[in-house]
Amino acid sequence: MTNSTTSPPLAARRDSSPVDSLLHPQAVLLRRLLTPSERREIGLILVDDSENIVQAIRAGVTIRSVFHCDTALSADVQQTLPPTVTIYTVLRRTCKKLFANEKTSRIFAIAEKPSPHPLAMLPTTRRDIVVLDGIGIAGNIGAIIRTAS
Repeated sequence: MTNSTTSPPLAARRDSSPVDSLLHPQAVLLRRLLTPSERREIGLILVDDSENIVQAIRAGVTIRSVFHCDTALSADVQQTLPPTVTIYTVLRRTCKKLFANEKTSRIFAIAEKPSPHPLAMLPTTRRDIVVLDGIGIAGNIGAIIRTAS
C-alpha cells in the first residue's frame, strides 16, 4: 500500500530525453524566456538556483519544470517539488550556449509568473515587502532576496 501524499520517486518525474541542443523544444522555450519581451508575452519566468526554487515553491509560485546541468538536485529541492514538475537534464555544452556570457546556471526552473499584488493590499500585509525597480542583472535579484530573508 502506498501513501498518496508521498511524492513519486524522482525518476518518475524525470524526462527521458536530455536537453542536448538549442533545437530541443525545452531549449527553444528557455531561449525565449531569456528575452524580456518574450518572457512578458509568455507569462513565465526563470528561477535560478536551488534555494530560490525552494523559496518560490514555499511562496506559492507554480513551478512547471526544473533543469539541472552538472549537478544533482539538492535534497531540499527534491522534497519540495510537487509531483507534477518535470525534471530535465541539460547537457553542459547546451547550458553554456543558452546562457552565453552569463554564468552557467546549474539548476534553474520555469515557473508561472505570479500575479502582482495590488497596492491597496500594502497596509494590510503582515509580511516584509521588497520593491525592486530597474534591475539590470537578473542575478542581483537572488542576492537581494537572500539578503532580505
